[in-house]
Amino acid sequence: PAAAPAQPGVRPPLPPVPGAPSAAPVAAPAPAAPASAVPGAAPQRAPIQRRRPAPGEHPTVLLVDDNTDLLLFLREGLGNEFKVVTATNGEEALDRIIEEGFQPAVVITDIMMPVMDGLELTRRLKRDAYTQAIPIIMLTAKDELQAKIEGLTAGADDYITKPFNLEVLTLRLKKLIYASPSSQQAQTQAPNYIDPEPHKLEITPLDTQLVDKATRYIEEHVSRSDLSVEELSAHIGMSRVHLYKKIKQITGKTPTEFIRTIRLKMARQMLAESQLNVQEVAFKLGFSSPRSFSKYFMEEFGVLPSHYQRRR
Repeated sequence: PAAAPAQPGVRPPLPPVPGAPSAAPVAAPAPAAPASAVPGAAPQRAPIQRRRPAPGEHPTVLLVDDNTDLLLFLREGLGNEFKVVTATNGEEALDRIIEEGFQPAVVITDIMMPVMDGLELTRRLKRDAYTQAIPIIMLTAKDELQAKIEGLTAGADDYITKPFNLEVLTLRLKKLIYASPSSQQAQTQAPNYIDPEPHKLEITPLDTQLVDKATRYIEEHVSRSDLSVEELSAHIGMSRVHLYKKIKQITGKTPTEFIRTIRLKMARQMLAESQLNVQEVAFKLGFSSPRSFSKYFMEEFGVLPSHYQRRR
């Protein structure tokens, strides 16, 4: 058949050379691999979710503090109800969570630490979508109002000052962990206001007189290690059983704990204001040994007496 006429200005294709291989077809570009399939790319992780622990489960608490004595005390004090993991600075804590995939139910952190302080640790955890739901408690000796505002603004869910009470810390931990998911979400999204504290409940004048009379007698005989509940009840004019019930009702403490608390609060004042060392304070206030004094002081205030004295 006759060839089609060439279009004006268009050069006709050259005839194929006999014996030459035909040209290979050009392949279409392959679609780009997803980010997760690229070697070396970090996989995307679902954000850590806050949940209520199952019955019998021990929630995990990450303690972050450069004071090894305090870490040991808290590990022992919280160990019956929580699984406790420790870190000595913010960077170490961040590595455990981000790099190692550790998922604590709560983080308890000091503010003043080397390498990375508690404020920076809190900011980083709360900025990251993966970790922002983890509750954070700041446990610190910085008791100024501005420090508390700065900590809560950084994203802390609670702020507790040293010296602290271990029972109060435990209750606040449970409040954060066992709150319903809806209330947790609302708390995460709400502004970090300062938590108001209620005023102490008023007690009757007779109760006031009882506590005042007992306190004065303990103060007058505080240097005696043999000061007993029987002696105190005889001075007040009650039976031991009646005194136990009244003191427990008014203060929440047993008479033995009440006597010890008065001693410890006097010790705290002496350590802060006098030139006496820890051993002298212990014997001056009727403790049987400096070791038992340090143990009870740590339980009541969350810090060893020697460390408390140095900070003052």
